Amino acid sequence: MKLTQSSFFEQMEKLWPHRQSNRFAVGVSGGSDSLALAVLCKVWFASKAAEFEALVVDHQLRSESGQEATETASQLQLLGIRATVIASDAKTQSGSFQLKARKARFEGLVDYCNRNVIQQLLLGHNLDDQVETFLLRLESGSQLLGLAAMPAIAGQLPNLSIWRPLLPFHKSETADFLREQKITWIEDPSNQKTVNGRIWFRKNKAALVREGIAQASIISVVNELGRWRSKQQSVVNEFVEKQVTQSCFGWASLEARSIKGIPSFQRTTLFTQLISWIRNSYQPLSGSNLEQLAKWLSDLNTKSKHLTLGGCLLSYRHGRIFVCREERNLRHSATNQPNSLLWDQRFLLEGIGASNSRLAPLTANGWSQLEHLQREQLLELMPKEAAYTLPCFWNISQLTSPQLPNLQHHSREIVAEGPRLTFLSNTNLLTPTFLVV
Repeated sequence: MKLTQSSFFEQMEKLWPHRQSNRFAVGVSGGSDSLALAVLCKVWFASKAAEFEALVVDHQLRSESGQEATETASQLQLLGIRATVIASDAKTQSGSFQLKARKARFEGLVDYCNRNVIQQLLLGHNLDDQVETFLLRLESGSQLLGLAAMPAIAGQLPNLSIWRPLLPFHKSETADFLREQKITWIEDPSNQKTVNGRIWFRKNKAALVREGIAQASIISVVNELGRWRSKQQSVVNEFVEKQVTQSCFGWASLEARSIKGIPSFQRTTLFTQLISWIRNSYQPLSGSNLEQLAKWLSDLNTKSKHLTLGGCLLSYRHGRIFVCREERNLRHSATNQPNSLLWDQRFLLEGIGASNSRLAPLTANGWSQLEHLQREQLLELMPKEAAYTLPCFWNISQLTSPQLPNLQHHSREIVAEGPRLTFLSNTNLLTPTFLVV
């Protein structure tokens, strides 16, 4: 399919009814696909009177990356597109050069959108990226959910959906479009390195075709799997509505018998959503994680009553499975704002004044120091393991005399004094259905 303004508009018309708001961002790396996306979006969003800006991430892995990001932003502004440069330190990421850069770009984009209440992020993934994603996941032994590759719209992130309107178009089409518009672009030189699996597939595409692995066949399979995944997501959402209890204090539970008989891929989706909601960040489960989960669920009545998974703790008692934050996996970095503080990226403490106390999780040690009545009141609201992860104010010199913040539930105060605690449930347990077009 040739990429033109008309064909792009046809694709956007299919996605447009699924918007959550009229605020959009487009991730731009400077390459032909993302730059073409930004140019086309300028015309589309102007026709819809929607707010839109381009985001350029400096991953800081190469000495030239900062200058390239600035040049890309300047080029966008000359094209009449509002652009913002985001610094995201990829050196803190793990993995290969390519993986570090991708993680840093994506996390920088998501963080900016969340902070600026942007609910749709558009990315320039194209048809070639889709094929490469499928082949890489096939090589790594992904299950059917993974082989469905990238949907046109994915809504698994906190209050943010990812749109990929260029999936029907080849990368060469984006380059041809820019040439017709007499617009130049920047290619990251690291994209030519063959040590990365994705780049290897890119360079050996012709050989794959000679072996009978045609792109058209792969895309047909991917689209069919995508439609299957969308149906499974609808089933899981219905299950969540009927079977899952979610607490305003950031934990959830369900009857263990309710998941007996449901297919493993639906269990995978269910627990991925539970863990993402509790962490307030999307957390895919690895193959080893899924093996652990399957074994634990099969042995509930005879083996270990606890399982740590994706930064959360799963526990079983009295016929119910409880899912809460794992104490040892808490992100202790606390972000300060005027008179407020964000704890573990999921609890907001409001009304903080000057204090000589130290902020730290309650833990089992703190639990044992609480008054009996306070422990009883907490147990009415949450399992003990969830209480262990609550932020508390401690004696600054030693971990004694923990003071819980103000906890309220249905106008009832468990602790009447101190900063008020609110769980930021930005991630909806009812994940929007993946859209395949």
